[in-house]
Amino acid sequence: MKESPAILNDSTVQKLLTLSPVSFLRNLHGVTAIDITGVDTSRCRVISTLIHGNEPSGLFAVHRWLTEQHQPAANIRIIISSVEAALSEPLFSHRFVPDQEDLNRCFSATGNSRVYTRAKLIKTLIREVRPEAVVDLHNTSGSGPAFCVSTRDALSERALASYFCQSMILTGLKIGSLMEQDFACPIITIECGGSQDSRSHDVAYQGIKEFANAMDCNAGHQPHEIEVLKHPLRVELKNAVTLSYSFERDMRVDVCICANIEHHNVGITEKGTFLGWINQGGLENFQFRDEQGIELPSNLFKLQDGRLLTTKDVRLFMATTRVDIAQKDCLFYMIA
Repeated sequence: MKESPAILNDSTVQKLLTLSPVSFLRNLHGVTAIDITGVDTSRCRVISTLIHGNEPSGLFAVHRWLTEQHQPAANIRIIISSVEAALSEPLFSHRFVPDQEDLNRCFSATGNSRVYTRAKLIKTLIREVRPEAVVDLHNTSGSGPAFCVSTRDALSERALASYFCQSMILTGLKIGSLMEQDFACPIITIECGGSQDSRSHDVAYQGIKEFANAMDCNAGHQPHEIEVLKHPLRVELKNAVTLSYSFERDMRVDVCICANIEHHNVGITEKGTFLGWINQGGLENFQFRDEQGIELPSNLFKLQDGRLLTTKDVRLFMATTRVDIAQKDCLFYMIA
């Protein structure tokens, strides 16, 4: 199935910027690339956003930055990917179009569906401008501070991260994401924070502004001060395990996680912290995957009278209270 991107230049896109971000988005059709001319036209940087339709901070930030008509230090190509998912009602609530694959799981493999075709198209849009850096903007599934995710710990990746946040998760986990692709330049994912938090939109905007303005985008803001957290475990529910989130024990499901789980996205979760209740199946409800996607035994949890407790100090990331995301993707990531 063929799909052609819309490629908008500076003058074309200005006509759309009198519209609100949502109206602006309604005027796009499928994958859209926006090319902004920089001071140095021999170089280009790429900003990717809205790979997931329920993660709009990058879109809001891009719209704001474009409206202000900044001229970047080098050419900028902005790629807006999942227009249809974002516009599916309710707005900005669908990670991807129902009954289709998750776009950010389709960049490393081939398939016959429209989503795999789109992933290939996005890679082509990036490669044809031979970028010196790629930043992919996302929101976390739950609330929490911004952080970077990278497959490589080098000064260039730390520098890019420093425009947006102060911490970087180094991972070798292979899930088919855009970040895993080789574009012959540094590439990072920025998780801007929760999609409902205006602070997340500000993080994305300020980061875009500084990334675009920097004459040397690989210099960054004191990249040596970026905190690097290594080797996260992906904590998943096994198939058919039922789940809810509540402040009180819900006996109707196998696993009931505390409704304030998102609070643990900040700082250290100490040994012995209560995370929820297990009604059926015990710790066998969970599976822990390492960076290679291999399932591992884990001693990070214990049960005490049906209560789920941590057994050591850990860092939690991307904990959510969205049942659908927790069941289809993962509960959260942990670093011990």
